[in-house]
Amino acid sequence: MNAAALDPKRLEKQPAIVAVKKRFGIADDLIQAFFPPYIYVNHNVQRERGQNPIEVQRAASDELNKMDGVWLAVPSGNLDEDRFRTRL
Repeated sequence: MNAAALDPKRLEKQPAIVAVKKRFGIADDLIQAFFPPYIYVNHNVQRERGQNPIEVQRAASDELNKMDGVWLAVPSGNLDEDRFRTRL
């Protein structure tokens, strides 16, 4: 995957993100912004749907970690809790 594929609008169409949106019933854009190396999820969408933001972040992170070109995606909720998964 090249950097252009990580453009927020293109990322929305990636099967990984589509799967997360389907799982949580999110119709609007899930990705709010991408400022390398950070991807920001749209918290307004999560709040409107009554979703747990950390749960959505973890699901998105799990899917992003499966994508070619992504070395490690860690949801900020894991950092706040002082835990994260490593890929060594």
